[in-house]
Amino acid sequence: MHHRLLPATLVVAAFAALVAASAAPAQAQLRVDPGVVIDGKVGLRVYVTLHDEEDPYVPVTDHRMLLVGPGADTTIARTDDAGVIIALVPPGDYRLSSAEEVRWRGRSYRWDSVVRVRPDMRIVDLGPDEAVQRSGSAAGARSSSVSQASYRRAP
Repeated sequence: MHHRLLPATLVVAAFAALVAASAAPAQAQLRVDPGVVIDGKVGLRVYVTLHDEEDPYVPVTDHRMLLVGPGADTTIARTDDAGVIIALVPPGDYRLSSAEEVRWRGRSYRWDSVVRVRPDMRIVDLGPDEAVQRSGSAAGARSSSVSQASYRRAP
């Protein structure tokens, strides 16, 4: 068996690439099914969407929500590009509320509801029917965005 030595520049370049890759921040997305129990915590999945006759499924993206649990422990979560929040929290009753309003088609929306987090729970669906709505919007109020694209939700 004959061994060849790698050129020093190739070894240095490979080492530098390995170091750069390991130094990059990890952007791991939590993927947990709703109701699954892991280490005593329960998977929570929340869909935040809007819809009307024109657009049957519009995800509310980058929307901050407060998840206030037993003992007033508060988690701040933000919807992803699909309008989804995924969290792993201890079982109990939580208040899930918008940290800001969402403006869409001349109306403002905010969500504020109680969610019972328990094993085998289902997806929490927050749409326009579950929101507090009002026409127009307050000047200077912070708002979340809605996706520019429309989506059809799988059954």
